Amino acid sequence: MDSFCDFYAEKSPIAVVPPPKPYPEPKISVPRFCEEEGFYTTPQRSSTMSKIKGKNTQPEIRLRRALWHAGIRFRSNSRKLPGKPDISLIKYKRVVDILIG
Repeated sequence: MDSFCDFYAEKSPIAVVPPPKPYPEPKISVPRFCEEEGFYTTPQRSSTMSKIKGKNTQPEIRLRRALWHAGIRFRSNSRKLPGKPDISLIKYKRVVDILIG
């Protein structure tokens, strides 16, 4: 007599999956780091990235001064909020993210 597993395998509705079709386009190749191809070297990249400011930019400071003189109190770069917004107005439940570009 057949075992229970053999009986179950014959009756189970398992679909046979066909092999995947080949893509008509070639796979995307990811470029690798190579100084000859024009990528920045580590010191150059470090120097460039160190000049990018994340806090206390000039437009941010101007807006904070205007808010302070208008009597609106705020938090600056609050870590408690997601995304660390530039200015968060706790009383009004609003955030301000200043984009420069």
